[in-house]
Amino acid sequence: MGAMTWAEFLYHVDQDYPAFNDELDQLLRLAPAPDRADVQLMVDHELAFTNFAAAERSGDPNSLDILTAFLRRVS
Repeated sequence: MGAMTWAEFLYHVDQDYPAFNDELDQLLRLAPAPDRADVQLMVDHELAFTNFAAAERSGDPNSLDILTAFLRRVS
């Protein structure tokens, strides 16, 4: 990935990370029952971050609320 600006990083997350959503859903479906809560946490983390990046890039002044809501839910 190398050195990039914040805007370049957000672009990368917004453009490239959603490609992994299907794999994340598959991981969740395949996870053994005792591990599902941990896998769900990982999936939710990734979705929060990609949703934040998309909101931030679109100029949403409340984009940070996405990450804050995730952190409140898991802490």
